[in-house]
Amino acid sequence: MRTPGSRSVAFGAFLSVLCGTAAPAVSANIRPVAYPTLPPMVDRAQAVVPDGWQSSSLVWGDLNGDGHKDFVLLLRDNDPALRPSQSFDTNPYMLAIYFSDGDGQYRRIASNHRLIPRHDSPELEDVIDSVTGGGVWIENGTLLVSLGLFSGTSSGMGSRGFTFRWQDGHFVLIGFDSYEVNRADGSISSDSYNFLTGRRKHGVSSIDSDQTKFTWSSFARHRAPTLNEMGDGTEFDPTAQ
Repeated sequence: MRTPGSRSVAFGAFLSVLCGTAAPAVSANIRPVAYPTLPPMVDRAQAVVPDGWQSSSLVWGDLNGDGHKDFVLLLRDNDPALRPSQSFDTNPYMLAIYFSDGDGQYRRIASNHRLIPRHDSPELEDVIDSVTGGGVWIENGTLLVSLGLFSGTSSGMGSRGFTFRWQDGHFVLIGFDSYEVNRADGSISSDSYNFLTGRRKHGVSSIDSDQTKFTWSSFARHRAPTLNEMGDGTEFDPTAQ
């Protein structure tokens, strides 16, 4: 499984590393938005993009094993009113997943605007634009979503990665990876959770070393959530029920 990944604590604890002793206050400029309903069928990926939105990225690959290329669009609202400054853009993201019908048509399978959170604090980098890396991929028939975590005002940085596989009519989470770097002391911590085996791989290293010490353990597997059941990815706890 891919490794953008950290400790199993909730993201609120990681924010204490990123921004001091407390999580940053949500900006007063953040306001609710109405998410558009995406078309059920299209003949090309660009036809999915709603008015006033833009395509942030587009990836192709076979997600359901039928031999046809499907696509995943990462959409972002483009409302100037939701951009308080050039470096602080609170426009929301939205994932759109379409399967090929094999005849030039693509059918909407899922959409999600919760997993990738809005940029709600000028103290943190946007999770997609963050220097630690973020984005969407299709790899080996699975959907991967990576969120970068970075603060320009403190020592913390890292990432969180989610691997989903299409099974039984849903995108089911099969892997979760996290990665943390403390730039103050140089320590590095990583975790990889495999929901298929119930095994966790924990790594400890430092920026001064090219070696990582790994330990393996079991974790209590609960029913893995589907993409539609996922909330804010920065708050995901792999051991919670």
